[in-house]
Amino acid sequence: MGITSWHARTPKDAPFNQPQPRASEQAAATPTTAAPRASAQQNRMLAKQETQADPIAAMDWPTLQQTVAGCRACGLCDGRNNTVFGVGNQHAKLMLVGEAPGREEDLKGEPFVGRAGQLLDRMLAAVELKREQIYIANIVKCRPPGNRNPHADEAAACRAYLLRQIELVQP
Repeated sequence: MGITSWHARTPKDAPFNQPQPRASEQAAATPTTAAPRASAQQNRMLAKQETQADPIAAMDWPTLQQTVAGCRACGLCDGRNNTVFGVGNQHAKLMLVGEAPGREEDLKGEPFVGRAGQLLDRMLAAVELKREQIYIANIVKCRPPGNRNPHADEAAACRAYLLRQIELVQP
């Protein structure tokens, strides 16, 4: 499958001796002016405008999942068995986002199953986490044919769904 198994660094491998930028270099990289802060009222107005312009931004979990299940915004829907919405703790502190579902994910309707899921389980165990403690989603919600990487337009079609998942989880 071509997936490398990663292990924690030993202290001798850790990048402790990296050169630090000089104060003059940091000052040159720091912007000299800051953008004015928006007032609370302006923020509420912007949020309301965004919600009106993008109904996905106001969806709750069940509505979002139902909308994804019926999505036909790109050609990936033509070859899917299931949409792969996401799974896990909807109030997790950690959210993992994969690129696209594969064949096994498409058949089951869940991200990271099969060999990739087994590797993820081992990685989580290495940091003393379980799937139930995190939320897992993908950039695109349908499997690209032949397990190819998703095209930019396909990722763009699913972007609002993923952004809403992130907003709802608040990792």
